[in-house]
Amino acid sequence: MGGCRPYHFYCTYILVEITINMNPFWYEIEHTITDAYRKKMLKVAKAATYTRYGQHAKKDHERTMHGISRNVPYLDIKPLLKCVNHLPHNAYLLHNPPYDPVPRHIDFVQYTRKSSSVSWYLSPSLEDFAPVDFFDKDNNKHTYHYKENAVILNTGEWIHSVTNNEHDRYMLQLAYEEPLDWIMENLKFTPMKE
Repeated sequence: MGGCRPYHFYCTYILVEITINMNPFWYEIEHTITDAYRKKMLKVAKAATYTRYGQHAKKDHERTMHGISRNVPYLDIKPLLKCVNHLPHNAYLLHNPPYDPVPRHIDFVQYTRKSSSVSWYLSPSLEDFAPVDFFDKDNNKHTYHYKENAVILNTGEWIHSVTNNEHDRYMLQLAYEEPLDWIMENLKFTPMKE
C-alpha cells in the first residue's frame, strides 16, 4: 500500500499538484497555510475555550481537546475557504494541554458527523508536534508525523489517538461529512495568498 501518486488540476492558470501518500489512514496534500495565517489562528486558539466531547467529557468548558465551529465570529477561516472548492461542514481549532491524551476513537461514531478532515498544525514546532496514531483492523499502529503541508485524515473510518508530550498542541481542521475517497476525488485547493 505504499507509494505516492501525483494528481494535477488547473485553477486560474496555476498548476497545483496534490501528492497523495497511498494508505487508508491519511493522504498528504501540497497545500500550506501562510506563516501570518498560522500565527493569527494560533493567537485565536490560545485565547479560546474548549469543550471535550463524548464519553470523556468532564465539564462543558474544560480547556482541552475540541472545539470551535466556523460560526464563531473570531474564527476567521475565510482566507482558507477561498482556497478550497468544497466547503466543510465545520471547522475546528483543536487543543491538547501538555500530556493530555486523546483516547482511541472514531470521529463519526463518537464525536461529530466528521468522516474525514483536512488538518494543519499550528503549534508547537513540527519537531515537537505530537503525531497521530491510527490502528488497523489487526490493531497495528500506523503513525503520522505532521509536516508543513496539509493532510487529509481518515478519522471517520479508522480508530486513532494522540499521546501528547510536554507541549500545548494546537491544530486547525476542516471537517467533512464525505468519506475520504470522495474527498480525494473532489476536493481541490488553490494556493493561499499572503
